[in-house]
Amino acid sequence: MKQINKNLTLSIFVAIAMGLVFVSPAFAYFTDTETAEGSTMQADTLSFDVTASSDFALIKNPTITPSRSFSLTKNGDLDFDYTIIVENVSGDLCPNLNLKDDINNTYQLLNSFSSPTITFTANPNVDITAQMISSDESWQSKSCTFDLVIKGWQPELDSSHGFSAEKRFFEKIESGRWIINPGDIVINELMWMGSYMKSKDEWIELKNTTSYDIDLSGFQITKLTGQGANKLEVLMLTIPNGTIPANGYFLISRFSESDSRISVTPDLIDVNVDLRDANLQIKIYKADWAIPSNLIDTADDGNGLPAAGYEGFLFHLSMERNDSPGNGANQSSWHTCLDLLGTRIYWDYPDILDLGTPGTLNLSDESDADLSYYINREQELLAEKEYVPDLEKGQDDGLLVLEQQSSSVSGEMPLSEEQNSGEIIEVPEINEIKPEDPIVLENQEEVENNLEQETVSQTTDNVTQDSENTSTDTEQNNIESNETPETI
Repeated sequence: MKQINKNLTLSIFVAIAMGLVFVSPAFAYFTDTETAEGSTMQADTLSFDVTASSDFALIKNPTITPSRSFSLTKNGDLDFDYTIIVENVSGDLCPNLNLKDDINNTYQLLNSFSSPTITFTANPNVDITAQMISSDESWQSKSCTFDLVIKGWQPELDSSHGFSAEKRFFEKIESGRWIINPGDIVINELMWMGSYMKSKDEWIELKNTTSYDIDLSGFQITKLTGQGANKLEVLMLTIPNGTIPANGYFLISRFSESDSRISVTPDLIDVNVDLRDANLQIKIYKADWAIPSNLIDTADDGNGLPAAGYEGFLFHLSMERNDSPGNGANQSSWHTCLDLLGTRIYWDYPDILDLGTPGTLNLSDESDADLSYYINREQELLAEKEYVPDLEKGQDDGLLVLEQQSSSVSGEMPLSEEQNSGEIIEVPEINEIKPEDPIVLENQEEVENNLEQETVSQTTDNVTQDSENTSTDTEQNNIESNETPETI
C-alpha cells in the first residue's frame, strides 16, 4: 500500500509538471489513472455545452429590444457556477447599446457588461437583451460586433483557481432606419390593368431611392373605393416583413410566379392586391395609415383614367414612374411602358402582349408617349385572328364582363352567355383610340344600343339614298319624254 501511494504521489507531481491540467472552451479536466490490485481511479471533469437561440434581431427602431437565449448543459461530473461577459467590442453602434441578463435584470453598458455569478443547478438558462440608449437619427444603419463569453468554474473555488471552462459566441447587432422620409420609397410601377386574358394579374413595384436598406415590416398600402363623392380610402394590405435593398426594388403581386404571366419571383404575394382601372390612387405609409404623418408616397390622383399605362384588346402596358419621381399624384410623374423588346425577359415566353419591368428598373423612354404602334399592331393581330380580344372586366370600374374560353382562336371569337342568346356583338373598331387612353367598353346594354342605333341609321341612310336615286331617275326620264310626272 505504501508503494501504491508513493506511485500515485509521483504520478500527480509528474502530471502537473508536464502540464496535463487542461483548460479549454467548455471543457476542463485533470485526469490520472492508476491500476493497483485490479482497481481503477479516475479524476473528475468540468465540462458544459451551450445551445443558443437565433442571433440578435435587427433593431428596426429604438423601441425594439432584441434578445438571445442561452441554455447550458453539464457534460462533466462537476457542478459549476458561471458568468457572462463581453469581450472584443468593435463598431460605431456599440457606445449606444446596453445589455442585461434576466438574472440581475438591470441594463449595463455593452462595453463593460458582466452578469452576476450564476449557479448552474439553479439557472441553466439565461436571456440576454439588447437596448438602444439614444433614438437620435445619427444612430441609424450602424452595427456593433463583440464576443459574448460564458465562463464556468468549480463552485467551491473562485474563477481563477481549480477547474474552469468557457464558451464563446460571436455577436453582431445592427440598427435599422426608423426615420423614413417621404420619397425615400416610391411606388415605381403599377400593372393596374392586369395581364392579357387575366385581369386580376396585377402587381405593385416599390423602389428604394436611398443608399441604405430599409425594413418594410408594418408598412401599409391603401386604395380608393367607391365613385364620385362616395370615394373612400381604405387599407388594401400590410407588408408583414421584408427589406428593400439600397436603390433596389420590392415586388408585391396578387399571384405567384407560376400563376402569373410574369417570369420573376415576387417579394410578397398578397391576394389583396386590387388596382382600379379608373379613379386609381394608392398610397404607402411607413406605419399605421390612419396617421397622416406616416404617408411616404402617392400614386395617381384618383380621378378618371390612370395617369399612364394602356389597356387594349390585346396589349397591356404598365404604368411606370419617371426617373425623377416627382409628385406621384401628378400625371406628369408617370409614363407608359413602351419597350416591347427590353421587357421580354420579365414575362413568360412567348408572351408579346404584356409589357412591364416587374422587380427591376424601368426601361422605357419616359418622353415617348406614342401608342400608335400598339394600336395599329392590335388591329393587325385582330384581323389575323391569332389572339382573342381581351374584354374581361378588371375591378369595380364598370367595364364589360365577357368570359373568354381560350387564349387563341382559329375562327370566330368565343361568346359569353349573353352572346349565345343568338345576338352577335362585333368587336368595336379601335382606330379612334387616343394615345394614353385605355380602351373602355361601358357595358353590354350600351354596346347593343349603339349597334342598334348604327343599324337604324345605316338603314335610314340607305332608304334616303334610294329615294334620292329614284327621284333623280324620274326627273331625268320626264325631261327626256317631255312629260309631267303624275302627282300622287
